[in-house]
Amino acid sequence: MLGYNNKIDSYQDELRMDFILRVKHNEFDPSCANATGGADTRGNCNLAFVYQYKGSDSPSYYRRIRYLNTIASASSSDQPWSGAYKWAQNRDEYFTVHTIINSGLYDYLTISIEGDLALKNSADASYYQPGGADEPVHIYAVVGEQKGVLSCSRPGTPWRWATTKIDDCKNFEPGTMINAPDRVSNVTSALTANGKNFTLYMQECLGKGAGLQCSGPYSWVGWDNNPNLYGGNQSNWGMVTDYGFPAYAGLSISGTAPGTAPSRSFFVYWLNVRGSTYYNPDGICSETNSYYYQWVALKDGQWVPVDELTPEPVLVTGQQPSPNTVTTTVAKAAQVSKYSAFNLPQQSDNPNELFATDRDGNPMPAQKADGGIDFREAKEKQGLDGYFKMVTWPVTTNRDGSACTVSPEVYNPMSKGLVGIDDNMNSSDIERNISAGWTINTAFYKYDVPRPKDPTITKIENDANSPLDASGSVYTSRLAPVVSGECTPSRDEAHPNMVVLYGEDPANPIGGGQGRNDDALARSADTWGFRLGEAECKVDAGSRQGAPGRYRTTISSIRRRIPATGSAGTGGIMPGWLNPPPGSV
Repeated sequence: MLGYNNKIDSYQDELRMDFILRVKHNEFDPSCANATGGADTRGNCNLAFVYQYKGSDSPSYYRRIRYLNTIASASSSDQPWSGAYKWAQNRDEYFTVHTIINSGLYDYLTISIEGDLALKNSADASYYQPGGADEPVHIYAVVGEQKGVLSCSRPGTPWRWATTKIDDCKNFEPGTMINAPDRVSNVTSALTANGKNFTLYMQECLGKGAGLQCSGPYSWVGWDNNPNLYGGNQSNWGMVTDYGFPAYAGLSISGTAPGTAPSRSFFVYWLNVRGSTYYNPDGICSETNSYYYQWVALKDGQWVPVDELTPEPVLVTGQQPSPNTVTTTVAKAAQVSKYSAFNLPQQSDNPNELFATDRDGNPMPAQKADGGIDFREAKEKQGLDGYFKMVTWPVTTNRDGSACTVSPEVYNPMSKGLVGIDDNMNSSDIERNISAGWTINTAFYKYDVPRPKDPTITKIENDANSPLDASGSVYTSRLAPVVSGECTPSRDEAHPNMVVLYGEDPANPIGGGQGRNDDALARSADTWGFRLGEAECKVDAGSRQGAPGRYRTTISSIRRRIPATGSAGTGGIMPGWLNPPPGSV
């Protein structure tokens, strides 16, 4: 999972996600939906998603969302930005595949989803706790042939494909109605297992005065043209900046060079449902008119601050109106459209724009003068992976301006050290602080999945327990020799990198160059020979590779001379990666 709005308010309950899905090589063909901007309306593409549309309010009510082709722009010489522009203009329910990253037998799909939800608008008192309540929203990826894979109402009843709208199924049971379980994956299962489920913030409070119960302030996610962004719709989620963008006359926004997002393509606006003077006459924790924001990015699969833009969280003050007393849903959308902060220079009528400067007031290197953001410069100077997201945290006061002390981790996370990340934080603190905020805007620039270095063989233990000789070979009389070497360990202890060893089949010799982690590996799988053993790659401070690690495994019942070398693909034993986890291919 790259980024998702894990906090959802019950008024503007929207599904927004960026993530990586691993599928079999060539399983998904982006041209299945014809030209750029084409949509899969009849189930012709080998990929779709179904998700709980109403959450716990109606757990069996699922919606299917289909593919919008935005990848064809990469081959267009005259308008290479056309696919990215189509996605920036999207206001409907689709998923798209931005890139297909090959890794041998697998393709890694970079996916964004924009969809509606219809979660509960009222509930029992437990839902009005500060920080929201856990809300299950299971999302299933269905890979391969779509016809006949899903049933609705009862097994065997097909899920209808309409040409004009997204299909719903009101009585869907994933355990009994998915007819190809080997081609279906619960995208959110890992989030739930790690305690990162969705949380639902109620759009209103419960009670009055001293008995007031509220979920807390929430950051507007954005939908349709609320607020009006570059392209007129939802450019702020999964924006691909690889090719730059044309000018947009609708808001008088200039075009951009490759790597740069246009001005007014991102935004922040905070709402606080405690603002009502009727339900909260004392004004306790009623004003959220300031907030922090920070752009963070992935580097080698780990979150880091974007040094060229927001090396530290930025405090923004003066959000209008103040006090914030909106209680009706119609007024909320109108207020957001009028008072949101955008990536623009500060305006006389809106002083809280998102314009990154250093402590002397000078624009940061990746901050363009017109408000655009140069993700290319940010990536290249810092060696980033190419995925960026903006996280924002609220600052809340009482109506008279005094400090709000109610549930500070929700209303004033800075007071608990939960705002922003820096290079000195450990991974658990980084994850904690990002989770304490709201992810609102995301962008890509030439994103790629970081890959580990190829593992090497450095020792096959013989009777004298010596390393490999000068020729790279060793003779052992052991029936179960021990093979060891260097490798790159996973950063995620729950999903270790595994090294698998293959012995050469004389009838199909291991070809030169098979250590390459690309399409050639998939085409030449018949030369892999015999699988001999596997081992987890573990951290070893004495290892010589960039990310130090070592493996050691026993090969059972080998009764012949084993030629070997110290690198993959040129000898009798070839080390390779087996089923690496997303993030370490």
